[in-house]
Amino acid sequence: MAELSFRLYSETGEAISPERIISYELSSSVSAPCDGLRLSWLSDSSPFELSRAEAYIDGGLIFSGYCDTQREENAPDGVKCFIYARSSACILTDNEAQPCTYDAPTARSLFKINAEKYGFEFLMKDVSCEGKYTVRKGCSCYSAINRLVSYVCGKNITVTPDGRLTVSGSDEVCEIDKDKVITLKKTVNRGAPLSEIDYKTSSDSSYMRHIKSRYFERRGIIRTKKVNLSSLFDWERGIELKKMLRDAASEYEKLELTLTGALEIKMYDEVDYSEYETNGYYTASILRILDKNGERTVITLLKEHDLEEIMYVD
Repeated sequence: MAELSFRLYSETGEAISPERIISYELSSSVSAPCDGLRLSWLSDSSPFELSRAEAYIDGGLIFSGYCDTQREENAPDGVKCFIYARSSACILTDNEAQPCTYDAPTARSLFKINAEKYGFEFLMKDVSCEGKYTVRKGCSCYSAINRLVSYVCGKNITVTPDGRLTVSGSDEVCEIDKDKVITLKKTVNRGAPLSEIDYKTSSDSSYMRHIKSRYFERRGIIRTKKVNLSSLFDWERGIELKKMLRDAASEYEKLELTLTGALEIKMYDEVDYSEYETNGYYTASILRILDKNGERTVITLLKEHDLEEIMYVD
């Protein structure tokens, strides 16, 4: 297992490397734009105001972000300090994009408008849409780019620790040492997937259009939802409907592995665990923890299914 270390900075560049760590939680998820870090440590004196935080595994940068909260209190053996930080993607989620309707924009053009000015780099395949695309009032800079990319690629944008926007994907396999496994849990959640969506467009008087998952229908899951897609352009509707089905089904089958120590693993990695069939699962969240129960890593694995969608009209 790897070793985690941290480095914290003031706005002027002063740095400290906490050594007397009390606890930490470092969380990542494919569904969350920002990684989160909660870190508690003991210091001989009160630290300066902290602006940025970094985390490393065996010297490799795995987290770089900005401190949202800093607390300290006197303790018998020093000053107990705490920070909560979010990864640098928070700059894009915290800032609002300019409302606008674009004509067939590309991901790169949306990046230049919404992210380049903050110092990020574009590191993904450029994609585009064939039609108009609206960034509405209240939409974040992250969402302005991500909605288009997720429509086309089926995955959310990731902001890497070194400030690059990319679409996560991995062909790597993480081998799990069975002696490091504390627990393995499997959950089948039949209460989340949708079997059918009834929808209407601006030209319809009722929810006469439908998209159905034959995969879940065969499994006896009958759960429908009605949505009004009048505000979407024609090219967006089919993609949005499939995304809604896919999102609802994302945790239908879930594995949770808890291992001792800080595991080196990346989002979307597959897992090879000889004691359990993990074929078809991918890493969807990673939580590295140190507390009174020791250091461990909790990884959540999700399984993608062919939903066998069909669309029809009454």
